[in-house]
Amino acid sequence: MQRVLTPEEKEEALKELIKAGIEEEIAEQIKEAFIPSELTIELDELLEMQIEEEYARDIILMQGRGEEGEVKFGDIELKVNKSKLPELIKDELRKKLRAVRAKLSKEKLDEILKKIEEKYEKAMMEPREAVGIVAAQSIGEPGTQMTLRTFHYAGVGAIYITLGLPRIIEIVDARKKPSTPAMKIKLEGEYASNRDKAEELTMEIEETYIKDIGKIEASTEDMSVWVSLKERELKRRHIKREEVEEKLKGIGAGVLVETTEEGKLRIQVQNKFYHELLRLEEKVSNTLVKGIEGIKRAIVRRDVDGEYMLYTEGSALKKVMRIEGVDSVEQPRIT
Repeated sequence: MQRVLTPEEKEEALKELIKAGIEEEIAEQIKEAFIPSELTIELDELLEMQIEEEYARDIILMQGRGEEGEVKFGDIELKVNKSKLPELIKDELRKKLRAVRAKLSKEKLDEILKKIEEKYEKAMMEPREAVGIVAAQSIGEPGTQMTLRTFHYAGVGAIYITLGLPRIIEIVDARKKPSTPAMKIKLEGEYASNRDKAEELTMEIEETYIKDIGKIEASTEDMSVWVSLKERELKRRHIKREEVEEKLKGIGAGVLVETTEEGKLRIQVQNKFYHELLRLEEKVSNTLVKGIEGIKRAIVRRDVDGEYMLYTEGSALKKVMRIEGVDSVEQPRIT
């Protein structure tokens, strides 16, 4: 005579049947015929419980675990239920394994569950472990070290990047755009062995605007913008006057550029309005003459192998990769 199930057992059997892939309406009709423990064990274990073999095979087939070949829903339920993982992890695991069931074999399924259990056990803490203090130390100590650190190179100045707590917040938030991105660029050929060539490359990469190489003034007397170029800066940045004039001529239609006998550049605008003059002054100041927009600063440093490398404040990976002298195989590293 079959044992009569309690209401709690019936409810548990219903849940197990639904987990095994049985439609809810069908599971509702047949739940009284199953003992919950029968739904989470193998055929051999059912037979050891002195259940008739035909009946035991029907249980296995109903759960989709009797056919050979690909992993069935019942196989996933059985393996996951037998694991020592918490229920929340089991529920998440069932969903993900069901989504890739067609690509799984029983061996892969066993391997996945084994690795997950190993990682879970490795992540477990001993009772009464001071996890809060350990976590605080894990963040606080590196944060302090990051605050104390800075990039400084004698005679060159400094490259400043976000450090300490602000940088940790960026990492934890997984922000796509750091507030102060930086790149470490490996050079090739003579650029890696000759410091002068490496310095030339920094001038090719570092963004240079008109305001960096000249003094800009707006004159209301003749409604023009005057630019006095600094010869020393032009020489240091390897920029010719003609290049500056070409850039100024390209800032907009109707803009006239003249060179005076004193070497000053006069930029005139058609509309003789004061607000147009101020707009022109700002546009002239922010006109990019040379370099890559976004690379605010670039410096040369020798690495442990004795080769010269570039460190930049700002990043523009794709554009930097196209510049001659940059090692495109050993790609620049963004930090």
